[in-house]
Amino acid sequence: MNAAQRIQFSYQYNKGDTWASGAIELDDRRFEFLCSCLFNNPLEVLLYSIYQLIPNLAPVPRKEIHFTLYDEPLEYSWYFKMLDNETVGILIYSNGQNSVFEGRCNLIHLVKTFVQSLPDQVVLTMDEKVRSIYEELRHFIKRLSSHV
Repeated sequence: MNAAQRIQFSYQYNKGDTWASGAIELDDRRFEFLCSCLFNNPLEVLLYSIYQLIPNLAPVPRKEIHFTLYDEPLEYSWYFKMLDNETVGILIYSNGQNSVFEGRCNLIHLVKTFVQSLPDQVVLTMDEKVRSIYEELRHFIKRLSSHV
């Protein structure tokens, strides 16, 4: 499987809601999700997981990370794994068993897509911790752009 050429990400959340929704798409593979905000902040978990994969950004970069987003009665286990210095593999399982999404893409392209696709309404509702991660990722993208 080659790295995806087209990456799309969407995320919707309204302040005070107990649910968020979103989708990730790599070329022709798409996964839509609904997740509870009762147990954790799904956006924080997603952004922090990506942040931890980036060398020279995370204090201790990880080669592999997984997390769970909850959708009653389902749970979705997400796995990010660096396949080489530039490519990240993404696997998502439903209830830890059934693979519902698989793909690979360029890590930098993934970071840009996640950060640039967040609607203003979501950015405005971020708490301090999520905003801090988001801003670090945004500055990382700006630094990359200035070196091109």
